[in-house]
Amino acid sequence: MTASAHNRILRRFSSQYRQSAKCVTVISPHFDDLPLSLGQSLRNGALASCQVRERVVFGRSTWTEWVSPAAERAAPITLWRRAEEVAASMMFGFDWSAAQWPEALLRNGAAFGPEMLDPAKDLSAEILIPEIAGWLQAVATVAQRPNRPPPALLLVAAGLGGHVDHRLVAQAAAGLVGHIDVPIGFYEDRPYVTYLSTAQLSEQLASLGVELEAVDVSPKVQASTQAAARLCYPSQMKPFFREAMDLDRANGAVERVWFPVGTCPDWFGA
Repeated sequence: MTASAHNRILRRFSSQYRQSAKCVTVISPHFDDLPLSLGQSLRNGALASCQVRERVVFGRSTWTEWVSPAAERAAPITLWRRAEEVAASMMFGFDWSAAQWPEALLRNGAAFGPEMLDPAKDLSAEILIPEIAGWLQAVATVAQRPNRPPPALLLVAAGLGGHVDHRLVAQAAAGLVGHIDVPIGFYEDRPYVTYLSTAQLSEQLASLGVELEAVDVSPKVQASTQAAARLCYPSQMKPFFREAMDLDRANGAVERVWFPVGTCPDWFGA
C-alpha cells in the first residue's frame, strides 16, 4: 500500500474528518467504474476532501479478461470482483456496497456482447430504468454512517460510450433531476469517453434530456493513479483500457462531472 493510500485511510476514520467532510455518494454501474473514472479526483481532486460512498448497481458479474462469461461462473467471479473492490476502496479511500442486479452479459448471455456498446440503442422500454430510479431515490436519502446526514451530492455515470448498463443508470438518474432534494452530477465514463469526439460527447450527453455544464474535478490524470487502478483490477485490464490510459496522459486529460446548469454545489470542484 502506498503512503498516500495509508494517509487516506487514516483520515477517513478520524473523528474530525467524519464531522466536517461533505458526504458524496457515487453510483457505479460496475465494480471498477469509480476508480477508473474518478480516481484522480479521489486522490487529490474534488472528492479527496469528501466522505465518499460508492454504490455499485450491477453487483452480479461474469466478466473478467481470464475466462469466458458463462452464467455458471457468476458466483466465483462476483466474489473475485468484490475482492478487487475491497482492494480499491483501501487504495483510493472510499466505502462501498453493492446492489444485486446482474450485469448485461449475465442478464442477456454472452451472445449479447456485440450489442453491449451502442449509444443509439432505444432503452425506453427497459423495465430496469424505473427499478433503478426507485433504488436511487432510496440511496439519496440514506446516511453513509450512523449519525451522519444523507449524501450532499449524488454522482452518477453519464453513460458515455454507450455501455448499456451505464446508459440504464444514467437514464434513471436523469429522470430524477429536479425531483429529489440532492443535486445530481454525471461523471464521464472511463475508458469509453477517451475515444469520443467532441460531437459524439455532446450528442450522447444530450440524450439525457437535461441541459448540462462541465466542471473539472481533478488535476491532470497521473500515471501513478492509473497504475493504482490497474493494480486493484487485474481481471478487467484489457488492452482497450490500457490504451485509453495512455491517451488520457498524452492529451492532458482531467476528470469532469456534468451538472444540470447552475446546480453544482459551491464546495465541489477541482
